[in-house]
Amino acid sequence: MIAAVAAALFGGWSAARISARRAARIRPAEALSEAAMETRTSPWGRLLAGGLFLAGGIVLLVVLSGLRTEPASTPVTS
Repeated sequence: MIAAVAAALFGGWSAARISARRAARIRPAEALSEAAMETRTSPWGRLLAGGLFLAGGIVLLVVLSGLRTEPASTPVTS
């Protein structure tokens, strides 16, 4: 449980650092001009990664919901 909490905290901290890195370097005028522009489409890589993660989550949901006994689910959940 401690490892899960540490991993979640580290993941949140690193995500905040990565997302704030560009915002800290850009000038306010550039930030406002970029915010005013509309983006028409999402990058293909982001859409592909989102689809893969969604498919993986659905597979995990189906597999874990199909395991009915404690001994059967131990290798998957621990």
